[in-house]
Amino acid sequence: MQYRLLVSGDRDHFTTLDFDPNMKRLSILADYPAPFNASWADRISSHSDIDYLVGLSEGEKAGSLYSFGINHARGSCRVTSEQPTLGAPAHFLTLRDNSALALGTYLGGSIALYPISISAENEMILTDEPRTELFPEFPYKIPGHGPNQSRQQQCHIHQILEDRRGLLYAPDLGSDRVWIIRRDALRMEVCGWLACPPGTGARHAVFSPDESVMYVIGELSHTVVAFDLSSAPANAILPIDGFAPNIIPPSIHPDHHLMLDASELCLHPTNPNVLYVSNRWSRHIAQRQPELKDVPRDLPTGDDIAIILLRDDGKKVKTLKHVRTNIDVIRGMRLSDDGKYAAVVGQEGGGIEIYNITGEAGDIWSLQAGLSEANRSHKRTGHQNTKTRQLNTIQLMATPTQAKTSNQEGRILLAIQSIKQGHIQSIRAAAMSYDIPYSTLQERMNRVASRRDSTPNLRKLTPYEETALVQYILDLDSRGFPP
Repeated sequence: MQYRLLVSGDRDHFTTLDFDPNMKRLSILADYPAPFNASWADRISSHSDIDYLVGLSEGEKAGSLYSFGINHARGSCRVTSEQPTLGAPAHFLTLRDNSALALGTYLGGSIALYPISISAENEMILTDEPRTELFPEFPYKIPGHGPNQSRQQQCHIHQILEDRRGLLYAPDLGSDRVWIIRRDALRMEVCGWLACPPGTGARHAVFSPDESVMYVIGELSHTVVAFDLSSAPANAILPIDGFAPNIIPPSIHPDHHLMLDASELCLHPTNPNVLYVSNRWSRHIAQRQPELKDVPRDLPTGDDIAIILLRDDGKKVKTLKHVRTNIDVIRGMRLSDDGKYAAVVGQEGGGIEIYNITGEAGDIWSLQAGLSEANRSHKRTGHQNTKTRQLNTIQLMATPTQAKTSNQEGRILLAIQSIKQGHIQSIRAAAMSYDIPYSTLQERMNRVASRRDSTPNLRKLTPYEETALVQYILDLDSRGFPP
């Protein structure tokens, strides 16, 4: 299987890349013009050779939300619809009922719903119907700011999530809360919140597979807190006691922690007991605060990824370890649907690296391929500049068939684990919960392997013979001979 990637950021173009796991090679496919500061992009659907996506432009003032399509066969990119936002859009998601896009704005401090329409080819278009906007009440009104005075002077919505009941969850860096929002069509109201410790700066969150727990990373506190959602929605739901791992690597002196920021939080798609969290700014501590003492002169090669291994119930931390990357200021991190690979990109220098995730616990990361934009000459500008070198987001785009297969396989594995751990009592309930055909899940529970993992009936070679033949062909190719 090969993987297609899309990267964007504070630059004037999108870039698509191809990752070949067998060759451990990452190569650039094409550049496409992009709106100003394309800070986030997500693939919505695919049709033939066309990927349909939605993106954010932080903009010079208000920013915008837009849909676009990339035709890989023709090498073209076209923005199909665009709507303004209230200010510094941070994250969006497509609602489960496909009625709207939910958007969180960082400077606007709002949650907005944008009506959409879906074409026969599954292309999403932002309609001209007016959006609805919800403004949660800032809880630190009396002092005028949160514990972090410079960064918590208003609500700063950083992400939007939706559970299976249709409730929205919005991590808010400014208020130290994750707002819980009830929706009726395009009408919204706050119906509760998760209360993070003061000064956390809630940035990103993920659900456990059965949505019984939510994990939240604090950009300002560098800690991950967890919430039991059995009582949600309710006001002031407190974190699970004793769950607060600090993700900063031990190589960073405690006096220097304030100069770092946590960034991305991911849950492994097929192993629910491992979280990945990215740090950033490890190479810039002295630059960000020159008066600090004892800052090491030898800078690390890049930022670290914290790997948090959880106990079976997901409510306690088993162990914490770190992986050092060569990426400067990690701003984007994505996992492939099959959980085999992680891609990270850097805000400073525009680097990108692909890691293979192995180990029974998903805690072994090995570098497979990487590209540094600093060494690349741009077709359009012909020179390097700061804006073209910043990458904020990355999207893994497998072919539609690959994406569908790997996505279902991941849901099957999670369903089996939920049954075995007693979170779900019956196969039928698990099949409904994880959107899997009942017969497929029943067969897998009876230890019938997936077709992808089965040996084909018409296979002519043993696995050893296949490996030997592939190695022989690669050896011929490396010496310039045809196989």
